[in-house]
Amino acid sequence: MELMLIISSPLIWAVFTFYSSYLFWVNWSRPPLPPGPPTLPLIGNLHQISKGDEVQTVLRKWYGQLGHVICLRLGLRKVIYLGNYQAAHDLLEKKGEIYSSRPRMIMANECVTKGCHTAILPYGSKWRSHRRLHMSVLGVRSAYQWRPVQNLESLQLIHNLLFTNAFIPAFERFATSTLTALVFGKRMINGEESEYQRIGEISNATQRVFGTAFWLVDYFPILNNLPRCFAPWKRIGDKVFTETIEFYRQCTAQSESAGSWNWTQYLLKQPEAKKLTPDEVSYILGNFYANGGDSIASTLRVCVLAAILHPKIVSKAQAELDTVTCADRLPGFDDLQHLPYTEAFVKEAMRWRPIAPDGQPHSVTEDDLYQGYWIPRGSTIVANIWAICMDQEIFDDPATFQPERWIHNPDMPEIGFGFGRRVCPGSHFAKDSLFIAVSRLLWTFNLKHATRDGRIVELNPWDLETDGPACRARPFPAILEVRDMRHREAVEQAWLHAEKDVQHILSKISDSRHNK
Repeated sequence: MELMLIISSPLIWAVFTFYSSYLFWVNWSRPPLPPGPPTLPLIGNLHQISKGDEVQTVLRKWYGQLGHVICLRLGLRKVIYLGNYQAAHDLLEKKGEIYSSRPRMIMANECVTKGCHTAILPYGSKWRSHRRLHMSVLGVRSAYQWRPVQNLESLQLIHNLLFTNAFIPAFERFATSTLTALVFGKRMINGEESEYQRIGEISNATQRVFGTAFWLVDYFPILNNLPRCFAPWKRIGDKVFTETIEFYRQCTAQSESAGSWNWTQYLLKQPEAKKLTPDEVSYILGNFYANGGDSIASTLRVCVLAAILHPKIVSKAQAELDTVTCADRLPGFDDLQHLPYTEAFVKEAMRWRPIAPDGQPHSVTEDDLYQGYWIPRGSTIVANIWAICMDQEIFDDPATFQPERWIHNPDMPEIGFGFGRRVCPGSHFAKDSLFIAVSRLLWTFNLKHATRDGRIVELNPWDLETDGPACRARPFPAILEVRDMRHREAVEQAWLHAEKDVQHILSKISDSRHNK
């Protein structure tokens, strides 16, 4: 009886009517969401972008039909894709104070990495502590100090390639060893070291999990309340994290007690490290060598593909290199300012085939308006790196591999490292590694099509493999032909006389840092 009186109360009905009217008015009066394609009940557009190899084609079609700012519904999540540079710049850089967080990533952040992975942390004090640790060794004022290690590793790379055409594993060893040398003072000399094998296993396990780009729990978070017996993602995440962190802890302990200076010893003494758990610090250090090298190795693969398909461009780069170094000296970091075309070659490779076509998703922390559209708080914001790298408003004839564009307009944006406050902290280090490797590669070799049964193996520049958020040229054969005997002798002599003791190199770096 009392319940019936409450339900029939005029005051209650008045409040209900007012609230319903208010909600209707708010939804009716606010601007619309950005346009989007038709959706299916419950899943929205998930079925249309779940196949990695086809996503960019589908998105390009939608941009043509709907404009460069579109809204998709992926399960219960609103995802706003930015398909040109202007939109990404306006939101992620000009409004970085509200566009610098990350969406909730249940599988990646909560299950697989337990909140230890810097790149996918939400914006806040914890992320800032992570970021400061990264920047203390990777920032523009520090990155140049690691060039002696990059010099040694790139020299071994070129020396190894004198005797093999297996450039892909050579690139992977180069990229990983550069980082292990710095993080825990040990080089991966031949790729047979137990640490190198374990790093590969961890990287592959993580990529397999991240490669399953559509864990339903990320789009229907209520599923995470299921018991573990009905939530396989929890068991998978726990297994990957446990195996990963145990290896990272072991490497951190060994590095801390190593005889020579290294990044581990340095970072553990930083005030920001004291604000984090030991596992978080170990994860940051481990991520440097377990995942940091992948992007460098994948980009070098793109550089080889571009070189084989564009021999005239390679000839221009080689002419520049020969003018600066002659035939008896490999190019080095001191030559960088005199090699604008070679540097442009590297920049163009990163633009032409970006290895992270969607980058890392952002999240907006406040309601916002853009171009008359409503962007709700909590929406996922994706800067579509692939589409932006093909933005004709910024890059003339974008499908063409054209290093000259960077000579004519050196202020063009380098898209591949991301936007705003979440730009990749390792960009300066990565560019140094790429420059020294590519300049020496082009100086030493002519890169040619492989042959099979007397016929040239044709290469398809669009033959790409997608692995979760990563995209790279599918493995392909090539011939690395030494340009002449003088170049071979120069490489062999440089390698013969190189300082190969990484502990000695690191000690000199440490001394130079203390003397500043």
